[in-house]
Amino acid sequence: MSQYHVTYFYLATGMEGRPDIEDYGFVDASTQQEAKEIAARDRWPTSSKQDIDWCIGCLTARLIHP
Repeated sequence: MSQYHVTYFYLATGMEGRPDIEDYGFVDASTQQEAKEIAARDRWPTSSKQDIDWCIGCLTARLIHP
């Protein structure tokens, strides 16, 4: 298991200069993808798989401790 720092970043047309940025904290996971999935499910536990998949596309997981 490694530790990842997961952040959310979303910028769409009409949001110029004002991106939606959020810190999702630190997650223990085996891969970056797994860290993003864990963070998304923790943040939105009742959301549909489709909504979770969309959110994962806005997440970045940076390796902190291998």
